[in-house]
Amino acid sequence: MSTFLFLLTLFSTTNAYYIIPIRSKFHAYVPSRLHQTTPDGIFADKNFKAGDNLLSIPYESTITSANSVYKDFELRTGNNGVLALEILDALHSSSVTTTNQFVKSLPPPLSPEMRKFPILWSERQQSVLQQSSTNKIYDILDDLEDDFNSIQSSALAPFVTEDEFKWALCIARSQSVFADGELYLSPLLQFANYGDEKEANEVTAGPKTIFGDSKSKSKSKTLLLKAKVDLKKGEQIKINYGPKSAAEHLIDHGFVPEYSKRVAVAELSFAILADDVFYDDKVDVLQLNPVQKFDFVNDEGVLGKEAIPDPAMFQFLRLANLGQKDAFLLETIFRDDVWDFMGEPVSQANEMAVYDAVDEVVESHLSDKFGVKGEVERGGVGIDYDLYLKVFQIIDKDNSGQIDRDELKMALVAAGKGDSVGEEELDEMMSVLDVDRSGEVDVREFSKFMEVGGGEGGGVELELCAVVRDVEIRALMKLKNFIARDRQAIDLKKYYAERRLADLNLDQPYNMENSANVNEFGGLAGGGGVDF
Repeated sequence: MSTFLFLLTLFSTTNAYYIIPIRSKFHAYVPSRLHQTTPDGIFADKNFKAGDNLLSIPYESTITSANSVYKDFELRTGNNGVLALEILDALHSSSVTTTNQFVKSLPPPLSPEMRKFPILWSERQQSVLQQSSTNKIYDILDDLEDDFNSIQSSALAPFVTEDEFKWALCIARSQSVFADGELYLSPLLQFANYGDEKEANEVTAGPKTIFGDSKSKSKSKTLLLKAKVDLKKGEQIKINYGPKSAAEHLIDHGFVPEYSKRVAVAELSFAILADDVFYDDKVDVLQLNPVQKFDFVNDEGVLGKEAIPDPAMFQFLRLANLGQKDAFLLETIFRDDVWDFMGEPVSQANEMAVYDAVDEVVESHLSDKFGVKGEVERGGVGIDYDLYLKVFQIIDKDNSGQIDRDELKMALVAAGKGDSVGEEELDEMMSVLDVDRSGEVDVREFSKFMEVGGGEGGGVELELCAVVRDVEIRALMKLKNFIARDRQAIDLKKYYAERRLADLNLDQPYNMENSANVNEFGGLAGGGGVDF
């Protein structure tokens, strides 16, 4: 049996492997030879060197998108959507298995714990994020809605609500790991806390390993976690989800780690336009989706390293902007080679069109970001202070200009939430509203609370949007400066015609003495009257 075998890798209690569901996590008691797991994390049971195997988890103990019947749906949310449907199967299943119990122990769809995910934010908060990031939350929501509608028309799909599908998609995006081209959700890995990329370990596909006791051994492919750094006994084993931008971390996991704030990333989307007269030819050359996305990455933690745009972005844009005198490259005779030709400048006019395309997208994103930043800082983003005053006056029953604890409780009862709010929760709400600790809430405190999200819980969400926005502004400004410098060097570039002449040795001044094509009379071989 593997030294790194863990509790949830077996579906057996014969070796004293036990699980106790505690809210959204499992509390595990394991044999002393194994790593120790607690609700606070996973800890090493001995010293490990960097590169040592820490965890080995068989695929059979996970919920996975691999070999799912939902693959046939061709969901726009991809494997995340497939895994979400598998999660919902486990949620609604009547059978008692470790994975089913795990899913049932997760926070329910409308619980406060799930509200950190932008997919479940309010429309207002999503609107701010949409304008704050180049990674568009609306695209994700559109894909989700389309998938949900197609799922409802299928007899195979579980009968679920849209809220449940959103919830399952959040779980799939936030807690699954990618290996062998598929997604895997491991109950055991929910013990592990998230760590910095320098110390945390990324889960990868591992080799087939024998699991089970002496009576029932089976060989299974595994998820493998290797130590990234040396670990001492008792130190916590942390994981991360691979290189992601600040926006990707926020959308997938509901938070932004420190290291992703240092690596400024902006996602840029470009397309071959449908009304382009050469659209069919260009798509035929591309053999890919005519809409492509590219990341511009500026690692601000690496001194002296100049951020350079993805060469594939320029290659795509040269093709997308091919036209006029350069359109001959789309002729059938060049069809097999034209994509490679786009790897280098085609012509000065084409290169200028590429710069203009990048600048247009960058300026559009900057306009959105600075626009919403100004609205938030001015207290905008659809805030209606007249409405807040009216609500305040309704709650302020004695017209004292202050809301006390009893008035707040009466307002909650009137709103139909009085029975679900306990005394401790009421005290906590008053603590949040009563900034100056006077024991009452004035109209200024009430309006400020509503301004930052109030009833929608928007304070933290808007702060996270601001973090993403500022990170991406830095990346976009870097890209803008790069394009400006490259424009200045446009005359120094060698274009397709010059490169082609060089390939044919026709880019040099004619030298008659070294020419094999000139006869002894100074004329062209085979006759002719040209005198050199």
